[in-house]
Amino acid sequence: TWVVDLSQVHDVDPPASQLLLELRRALADDAKQLTLVGLSRHPRLLRFLEEALPPDDPALSGLDDLDVALEWAEDRLLDGHGPTPPNDEELPLGKHALTEGLDTAELERLTAALDRREFERRTFVVRKGEPASELFFVVRGELSVLTDTIDGRMRRLSTLSAGMGFGEPFLLDDAVRTAVVRADRQAVCWTLERSRFDRLAADDPALAAKLLRNLLRSSARITERLTLETVRATR
Repeated sequence: TWVVDLSQVHDVDPPASQLLLELRRALADDAKQLTLVGLSRHPRLLRFLEEALPPDDPALSGLDDLDVALEWAEDRLLDGHGPTPPNDEELPLGKHALTEGLDTAELERLTAALDRREFERRTFVVRKGEPASELFFVVRGELSVLTDTIDGRMRRLSTLSAGMGFGEPFLLDDAVRTAVVRADRQAVCWTLERSRFDRLAADDPALAAKLLRNLLRSSARITERLTLETVRATR
C-alpha cells in the first residue's frame, strides 16, 4: 500500500497527473494499492482521475489527513495477516520493561498500587493540557502519540505497543500533558498515580529506585529513537 501526500503541493500539472495515473496502474498490476492524501485540493487532478478510474478506487478515497491515511494503510496491511492482530494477547505485568528487575514481592506491591484500564479503538487515553498525574504501562494494543500542527491537523509522533510506557512527567509537580495519546485499537494499560508512587517510595525506597531506573532507561531509548528518526528525515 502506497500513500502519496499532495496536501502541501501547490499544483499538479497534466504530465504529473499522467505519471500518478501510471503509478496507480503499475501498483495495481503488482496487487498493490495507492491512496492520494489531499486530492480534494487539486480539482483538475481529481477530475482527470475520476474519468480514468472506477469510483471505488482507493486512489479516490478522499482522505485529507496524512495520519488518517497512514492508519488506513496500516489497517490494510494488518488485514492481510489475518483477523487477529499480533499484539492481541495481554502482556503479563512482570514482563513489562518498566518492571524489569523487580522480584516477586516487589511486583506484588507495585501491582497493588496500580489500576487496570481498558480503552476502545479510536478513543483518547490522555489529552494535551490535562494534568500529568499518572504513569501508564501499556500491556495490550497500540496507541499513537499525536501533536497538533500549525495548520490545525494532528501529526503522529510515535506509536506505543505492549511493553512500553508513557507519562514520565507524572513525577513533576503541576506537570501537564504535552501531547495527545489515542488508542489505535483496543488497548489495556495499568496506571500508577503520583500519590500512590509517593507512598511506595516512602514504604519501599528500593522498589521506587528500580522503577525510576527503568523509567530513565525507557526515556533514553525513546530519545535515541526519535533522534535517529529526526536525522533520517533531514537527510
